[in-house]
Amino acid sequence: MSDDVLYLDKIVSSVGATHFISTYYTYCKVVPNIQMTYDMIPEVFNFPKNEMWIQKDLAIRNAKSYISISLNTKRDLLKYYPFIKEEQVGICN
Repeated sequence: MSDDVLYLDKIVSSVGATHFISTYYTYCKVVPNIQMTYDMIPEVFNFPKNEMWIQKDLAIRNAKSYISISLNTKRDLLKYYPFIKEEQVGICN
């Protein structure tokens, strides 16, 4: 994962991006991240931590704002990540 972060930082810097929209649990450190959240299934069902779910957690924790695909996903995101403020989460229509 750390190699992915470094690679994304390099790409984002080279194109002068001002934000990075993470659609699959990636993130970068050089610009604000917007996390697109599709579901909270591993959290709801308390799946064992594996590399993919750890990546998802890191991406969520590194985001400055969030996009959720549904109101239910937004509610779950806020439940499992109580440090996120409701106004930080938009919903796709």
